Amino acid sequence: VAEEWHKRQSLQWTEKHTKDVLRSLEYYVYPDFGERPISEITKQDVIANLRKLESEGIHETCYRVRQRLEAIFEYAVIEDSCIFNPAKDIRKIFTKPKPKHFASIPISELSVFLTKMVESTGANQVTKLAMLFMIHVFVRTASLRHAMWKDFDLECDEPLWIVPDYDMKNRIEFHVPLSPQVVIILENMKQFSGPEGHVFTQKINPHKPISENALLYFSNRLGYAKSHTIHGFRTLASSILHESMLWNYDIVEKQMSHLVGNKVSRAYNRAEHLVERRKMLKWWSNFVDSQMNS
Repeated sequence: VAEEWHKRQSLQWTEKHTKDVLRSLEYYVYPDFGERPISEITKQDVIANLRKLESEGIHETCYRVRQRLEAIFEYAVIEDSCIFNPAKDIRKIFTKPKPKHFASIPISELSVFLTKMVESTGANQVTKLAMLFMIHVFVRTASLRHAMWKDFDLECDEPLWIVPDYDMKNRIEFHVPLSPQVVIILENMKQFSGPEGHVFTQKINPHKPISENALLYFSNRLGYAKSHTIHGFRTLASSILHESMLWNYDIVEKQMSHLVGNKVSRAYNRAEHLVERRKMLKWWSNFVDSQMNS
């Protein structure tokens, strides 16, 4: 039943997430439940399974495995493989995982980072352009890696990148206004990839996207291992934009692709704030340029 659920769900997941879910089931679920009829597994069985993970201190893993077990049993109930969901309504008895905090350089270090990046001989030009693109648009790494040329509209007065919903963490299509500096980065990338396929590609295999940790390894080689992550650029940009007091809170959070408000308020407020966000990203790109020239 778990394999059937996984196969169906994988149609709407990324390849990486599909592998991550399967791996978690193989490590933490199948050893206890793999050979048992799903209809015989009780609530106490599920709790005992999850308590083992909690006792090891891996609370985030425990949280995710519980979610997956609940979804599998819900599928099993619908398919008449069992009559109730033993993983339901047990979330509150487990230790809540602490939110992740991604290491980020301080604002004062940005100009130094940019100088090291430009002068570095330890990365190819695609990696450097991808890093610069990331700093200017501060999207999540997965969105950058899977960026396709077909999703960009550059030949217009208001260049735009439409990130498909399946490349977004929240599964909502995202519009990114592009500053003149970002358009130049993309024009420079055309000598390495395109006109179709992925924008930021591997040097060895140009048909594949840049590797998941390429930017992080580049950052580490610049001397920022453990003190900065690529996600940290999102933290940095958010801090500077909010502290500038130039931009409305909702506009900054929209650009961060954060979900603001509850489900009801979001249903009524679907504003893209494209005009304001375009102005903000031009300001941000000019700020980044000023740090490169300082």
